[in-house]
Amino acid sequence: MIDAQTLLNPDLQNRELRAFAYLSTQFRQGTHNPIDCLIPFAVHALAEQEGNQVDWGAAKEFLKSKYSINIPYYMLDQMSRPLTDLGAIEKSSIGNILIARNKKSSLSQNSVDLSTTDIDNFGIALSLYAKSRGRENPLTADSWSDIIIPFFQGKSPPKDKKNANVDNVIVTNPKSIDFTIVADFIVHNFANKLPLYNVIRNIFYGVLVADFLTHIENVGRKKSLVGLNVFYDSPVILRLLGCSGTILKNATEELHEELRDLGCRIYIFHHTYDEVFEAIEALIKCHENNVPMFRETHEAIARGELTIKELYAIRSELDLRLKARLGIVESGTTYSNRNVDRNQISESDFVSLLKQKGGWTRPFSLAPERDAMSLAMIMRLRAGKTTRDISKALYLFITHNARLAWLSREFLIEERYVTGRSIWPIMTVGQMSTIAWVMNEKFDNDEVITKELIANCYEARLPDDDFDDRLREFLEKSAPEEVSDLYNNAFLVSSVRDVALSSTTGNSALIRTVNAAELLSRATADRDAIVDQARSDERKLVEELAANESANLAEQKAHSIAETLSIGISWFIAALFLAGTMATLGIFGSSASPFWLTLIVGILSAFAFLDSFKLLGPHGLRVWVKRGILRLIRKAQAMLLP
Repeated sequence: MIDAQTLLNPDLQNRELRAFAYLSTQFRQGTHNPIDCLIPFAVHALAEQEGNQVDWGAAKEFLKSKYSINIPYYMLDQMSRPLTDLGAIEKSSIGNILIARNKKSSLSQNSVDLSTTDIDNFGIALSLYAKSRGRENPLTADSWSDIIIPFFQGKSPPKDKKNANVDNVIVTNPKSIDFTIVADFIVHNFANKLPLYNVIRNIFYGVLVADFLTHIENVGRKKSLVGLNVFYDSPVILRLLGCSGTILKNATEELHEELRDLGCRIYIFHHTYDEVFEAIEALIKCHENNVPMFRETHEAIARGELTIKELYAIRSELDLRLKARLGIVESGTTYSNRNVDRNQISESDFVSLLKQKGGWTRPFSLAPERDAMSLAMIMRLRAGKTTRDISKALYLFITHNARLAWLSREFLIEERYVTGRSIWPIMTVGQMSTIAWVMNEKFDNDEVITKELIANCYEARLPDDDFDDRLREFLEKSAPEEVSDLYNNAFLVSSVRDVALSSTTGNSALIRTVNAAELLSRATADRDAIVDQARSDERKLVEELAANESANLAEQKAHSIAETLSIGISWFIAALFLAGTMATLGIFGSSASPFWLTLIVGILSAFAFLDSFKLLGPHGLRVWVKRGILRLIRKAQAMLLP
């Protein structure tokens, strides 16, 4: 046990990890009120302002910088009364000014069942793992511990940058390399069932809790979302169709089924449908023209989770799969028939914002325009209505893109279309999953949390779109004699690819830093190790099957012997009792026995005969005899057989 004052001390190492571990524990213990959960953090923030007038802006910045928790101003304002009751705020007699006080000592009574050693070991173990992968220090933070929470939140690390020098190669988007290391580390702990994975999952759960508490104030009193109309973004649809592989498909299907169970109606805009169809067409053309395709689909094909034949089937059966299998219908409200009124947003301004801050820079891409269309449609359908209750939000657009969700919210607040307390018009898959879990009372289910976490890791580990093509080009230049044979061996190609992914973290620019001879050697060694292990497992399986067969034969013989002996003994006993009965009746010439003895021997004789024909059920004398004989035979087999 550790008290909240010590656990949340902002001067200790891994304070962010401790903060989210605390939230995870509190929520699991039943503290679901945002104010109650977040009060200890506000107490620490106000302690920094002791004796001064309360500055909520400074408190908000303190919480964001120290704990990576972004608490809205309105929520901090709601904390005024409980903080006053706690003594962390005092009202001055002059002008009713609020004065901050240091009441961290009051948190010593709030203890949680946590081990800070386990939390600290998370950062240490990640650092050691990264070092074993040749990445002693992260590219976008001071330490590997500082990468964990940004990875969980899907946000930029504290020292993110556009370019970085890695092994004398300039790479773009260096945070993807750091995130891949973290994702690989988590999957390693999960796959090997290491105890540290429980700590990882709990901290990730705490991040989900914080996001839920600070952005979704109210899910409604009903355990239902009847009346909520949900529209999916095109990547969400593609994942549901299986174009992004098994892991992402399963995670998205779970959200889809949760929403349907809660009574949501699921739709797709006409322009989103066009985008989905165009994306599938593009995937097929990329394959036919042998050019890089979307990395989620490419990875799914490389892992054998999706085939080109299935892509063709998805294209030809798109309407059937959407309507009949998934229950997703096209909305009757289209972009072309909208009317310009006061609910109309400035789509051109939002497109400019996406291109400036969102990374929507791919040439000839219509993504920013279509995202702006989706936001405009949702705002029009809402008709200016805002709410803090998710069950009354009426219309939502669900995307996989966290940056799109954040930028749309910032844009609408800045343009004064909504307030900071309103339910976002565009929400992420992760946010909506959390809401569905809470409403379906599955938010503390470790299995669903793990599924979400591993899906996030899978997405972070995806290599660049052109990774496989760049890898082949590199090998053809570096080892031309071996490449022709290599690409005729699918198993060896897979081994080479896995080693290359590990060495480069999926960044195609780093392929040139790989030693081709060493890469092929490691891949061959890995392939041989896998083959040897498979052969060893096969031998063990054959030996186990042979041993089981031998044991089964021995058991069958034992049963046969026991059955024969039990029948013989049953008939012998029956004959013995019959002879006894005849003797008591004086049939053999001797004087008759008393009537009671004759009756007893006669009854036993009758039972013996009935038992010999199995007419006494499973508890007859014959069964007990057989069991006794079987025990003796098995003991003899154990003594005689090795």
